[in-house]
Amino acid sequence: MWMADLRAVTFSSSSVLRVVRPAALRCAARDALADLGSSAPLPSFEEDWSRYESERARRRWEDQVEVPIESVVPRTAAPWPNESFATAVADRFGDSLEWQGDVLPALDYLREAGFRTVLLADLPVPLSRAWQERSKPWFDEVVTSRDLARRTPDPAAFHETLRRLRIGPHGLLHVGAGIVEDVHAAKALQMRAALLERFGRPPPDPEAVAWLRRVHGLDAATVTPDLRLGSLEDLPFALDAFA
Repeated sequence: MWMADLRAVTFSSSSVLRVVRPAALRCAARDALADLGSSAPLPSFEEDWSRYESERARRRWEDQVEVPIESVVPRTAAPWPNESFATAVADRFGDSLEWQGDVLPALDYLREAGFRTVLLADLPVPLSRAWQERSKPWFDEVVTSRDLARRTPDPAAFHETLRRLRIGPHGLLHVGAGIVEDVHAAKALQMRAALLERFGRPPPDPEAVAWLRRVHGLDAATVTPDLRLGSLEDLPFALDAFA
């Protein structure tokens, strides 16, 4: 059984680990600009942010390039270093983050069972100091799309994880909520993949489906996870059952 080979588990951060508030990053960027003394009017920021979000979404399924948060700044006036803005956004955004209710028991189990754990953060900002401190007890490594300048389904985050942990792909299970960006991306590297369906089985992102067909000639319906989880609380039972 393949589970006997497992040495580590990776988690996508968005929706899998943290509660997602759709406007949280936008609000963090707006507040960060105010903290830094920007005099840009709110309508100008909203236009810039809308343009930034559209560009980031487009690039994910065009060339998988991460668009850093600094890209929202030019038209809103920035008499400070770009790094200052990114850090300010990260700190503001970190204040709004919280774990999903089923996360910590699953992470506790994995740590006690001896699995190494890695957080894959799909974020255009650095991980805030507060979020780093909250993550430290449960994760051996944190890999961010910002640091790699790439977003899944690009394999960069998985390659970096395997390099840091010094294990082969068969020793890694990835847990995510996307059939393309998580399950397909992991299995394309011969890793194992668990699909989290915490709120049922929503249809996949049409852009993801189109990318999979255009680039790989595959139908999303043919992508099959090794495990389906209704909650992260199911993960310990699944691993114990097949250990």
